[in-house]
Amino acid sequence: MSNPIDFGPYNIGQMFIKPFIKGDDLIANELQAVEDRSSALGLNPPLEVWLTEYNMNDDVSNNVGTWAHGLFNAIQTLKYLESPLITHLSSHAMTSDAVYGNIFESNRGFQNLAEGQLPENVKLVGAGNFETTPYGFTASGAAQNEIVLAMKGTGMEAHRIDFSPNSTAIGNISYFDVNGNYVTSSNLLNLYGWSFEKEEGLKLSF
Repeated sequence: MSNPIDFGPYNIGQMFIKPFIKGDDLIANELQAVEDRSSALGLNPPLEVWLTEYNMNDDVSNNVGTWAHGLFNAIQTLKYLESPLITHLSSHAMTSDAVYGNIFESNRGFQNLAEGQLPENVKLVGAGNFETTPYGFTASGAAQNEIVLAMKGTGMEAHRIDFSPNSTAIGNISYFDVNGNYVTSSNLLNLYGWSFEKEEGLKLSF
């Protein structure tokens, strides 16, 4: 995540806007190139795209391993559902530490983090003393697991929810776009979600 931010209650939106603008850039450029190549070759079905090791890269904002980190990665996952070309997703590592893993591989999941990565509550007791549960979910794993459970089942259909009639644009928020330009307003809506419907009759929404 370039242009790191000191996150707080008044600027957390600057963090969450990044997976949206990065996802839109991926769809408009790289995925469009894949679609164009498939069309040029007359491929039916078109080429598939597999994405692996996506995550939040932030070494200065003391935000790694927090619920905000988990939601950031969950937004990325849901954003990637918007492209039918993407057929497989794997977020960074299955077992590791608070930075990379979905599941803690030890009881010291914050021990090797850089000073700028450590959340304030972990810094208070020290990274080497802060206990995590081996094989328990990290923040990222807990958030991603909710999406996995929603998608589990037969005949599942996923639909992005259209909140446009009942939500407003974020508007006044400053951030750097994918080209490094400083932007002071956003047209992204303040609500984003998906519904998952299954043959079993179960419907879940995020």
